[in-house]
Amino acid sequence: THTSMSDIAAAIYELPTPHSIVVFTTGGGIQLATYLLATPGASRCMLEVQLPYSRASTAQLLGYEPARYATAEVAAHLATSAFERAKQLGEAGQPAVGLGGTAKLRSTASLDPGDHRAFFAVRTEAGLYELELALTKGARSRLGEDSVVSGVALIALANACGVALSEQQRDAWRLVADVEGDDADAFARLVEAEKLQASFAPHADSVGQGLLAAKAEL
Repeated sequence: THTSMSDIAAAIYELPTPHSIVVFTTGGGIQLATYLLATPGASRCMLEVQLPYSRASTAQLLGYEPARYATAEVAAHLATSAFERAKQLGEAGQPAVGLGGTAKLRSTASLDPGDHRAFFAVRTEAGLYELELALTKGARSRLGEDSVVSGVALIALANACGVALSEQQRDAWRLVADVEGDDADAFARLVEAEKLQASFAPHADSVGQGLLAAKAEL
């Protein structure tokens, strides 16, 4: 899987026009930093990756304290902050790209209350790309869930940059359930049915509304 993710990252870096990329993600998608920064060519595009983990550090990036952190709106606002940062740091002529992400993943060995979800958004001059994934609760370890959402984030970034992904690459985020026991077969079927919800909002003033306006399954 890491090889597949490295191939996707390399495809971003090999585009004829390099992009100026900044990433802000919280609560999940931690392995995205490895996928992006450990792939040769990263210095051509990558400007900054921040992984704020406390509420205070995330609120500082946002400029406000949200009532809930794992939402499409927060991901969109993080993407916008990252986009503005990319414009500040990037070189003239390089398209600015800001990726924002937020997630609620498994936090203990026993299941915590609430759904496990991830939201990612990528802001470019063209508009806002958004992805949402509801994870099958209990099917994976914390590390397994983070691997999945890190893959989703990378695919969101590649799509927004205009990379032509193969069908295999578009599905590279999919990871099997890593639990054992009597529920393993049931979890495997549920994981297989997981779908990404994707949308694109072309206007800057529609930040955070793309998922409400139009959804498509990937």
